[in-house]
Amino acid sequence: MVYSITIQHDTIIVAVSSRHVVTIPARFNGMILGLWNLIQIFVAYCNENPNWVSNVRSLWGDRFK
Repeated sequence: MVYSITIQHDTIIVAVSSRHVVTIPARFNGMILGLWNLIQIFVAYCNENPNWVSNVRSLWGDRFK
């Protein structure tokens, strides 16, 4: 469980518990934030479309068979 995420100018600080903190250097900020955005978009899509697997199959046709 993540308690808080703080973004400063050169690091991302993730508090994973009341006593443990993880810092991520600046060179990974863009990659991590981009991945986080993709995860949020995917979760939002899945929440709006509970049958998303069949939607993807219908879009791609017989490629999944």
